[in-house]
Amino acid sequence: MQRNKIILILFVLLSCLSAVFAQEVVPKSVKVPKVADRVILVGRVVYKTPVDREARIPEVKKDYEVFSSEDSVQLRYGEKSYSNDYIIGKPFFFEVRRDYQKKQVPLYYFNAFLFEMNTYRFILPLFVNVVVPDGVKFAYIGTFEYDLDYALNVKGVKRYDEYDLACEWLKVATGNENVELIRCELVPMEE
Repeated sequence: MQRNKIILILFVLLSCLSAVFAQEVVPKSVKVPKVADRVILVGRVVYKTPVDREARIPEVKKDYEVFSSEDSVQLRYGEKSYSNDYIIGKPFFFEVRRDYQKKQVPLYYFNAFLFEMNTYRFILPLFVNVVVPDGVKFAYIGTFEYDLDYALNVKGVKRYDEYDLACEWLKVATGNENVELIRCELVPMEE
């Protein structure tokens, strides 16, 4: 009896957490790629410690009357290709073109923008190839946690696996409970 109560409580807590995280995703905002060489990369970018935005606001206010309360990220991949912008800390769904001969997608870096402004842009390096098997439409690449100093230089980066959470994000984003998300291998680029 006691064991059943614990299991029930854990189930309710996990359901609540799933609902909270699912709210980070706009329902039915992602479509299945119709072109064979396209794949949607699923993941997230976070900072180990929050960027001190408050200290930078007086500087921003000198040049801009209106600015965003969010920071965004954009993926640089392939040859001179950039993705749409996504908010830091929230899930991303980047549609990219896969190299069919090599069966991979080269990812170079994220452009990160404080206040979603080009003036406050800095680079979060990746330099990996995502190995994407044939037929995969949704590829999970992980959560990237960047450790930055005050000057926004990268001190370190870690990759975390939040696959189960990413599956929930994708179900909400596609509106499809049966959508398949494949964990893909990331291989460092050769210099």
